[in-house]
Amino acid sequence: MHGYGTYTDAEGGFYEGEWSQDHYCGRGIESYADGARYEGEFWMSGKHGAGIYRSGTGVEYEGQYARDKMDGEGRYKFADGRSYSGQWSVGHMQGLGKMNWPNGSRYEGSYMNDRKHGEGIFTWPDGRMYHGQWKNGQLDGHGVLVNIDGEEDEQEWSNGKRIGTTTAPVEEENSHAHASAAVPQTPGMASMNTASPEYTTPSHGHHR
Repeated sequence: MHGYGTYTDAEGGFYEGEWSQDHYCGRGIESYADGARYEGEFWMSGKHGAGIYRSGTGVEYEGQYARDKMDGEGRYKFADGRSYSGQWSVGHMQGLGKMNWPNGSRYEGSYMNDRKHGEGIFTWPDGRMYHGQWKNGQLDGHGVLVNIDGEEDEQEWSNGKRIGTTTAPVEEENSHAHASAAVPQTPGMASMNTASPEYTTPSHGHHR
């Protein structure tokens, strides 16, 4: 097929748009049987270029793709209310980005393989701020905690644990206190210091 046309697959998926040598190529719209939809640019039947993906469950991505994976600059809205705006590489959050949580907390800094990695700033809804270094999602290296009065506390971390003096424990999402951690957290914000990836590629692969 070459030019403009439509196609419906055996699973109920539908494509309408431009073709080249029997491949989706150019501008088009692809709808999936589960209610998801992508509108944008294609190359060799994969998402490639600028486009908008919307799932049937509240997920939305608007940005750049390369070879059917999120790659370049893009904004991703999670079903749980979080939003990430920044750089992607081969389907992963990679480079500089900003993550916002529904409760008003936010992180701005470097990511690698969907985890905080490098220099970053984490800010709580009440105005407290932590500026420091992360490694594989966990606090690692030098950092400064600034409280709501502007007072600074310099800290050293290694693999998610505070080195030296300990003060207030971290309030984890599961209410477990870690005496070795000195940065107080808003409940539900365990992701400030966790090795778990903040984005996981979905099994159906529509918005990789």
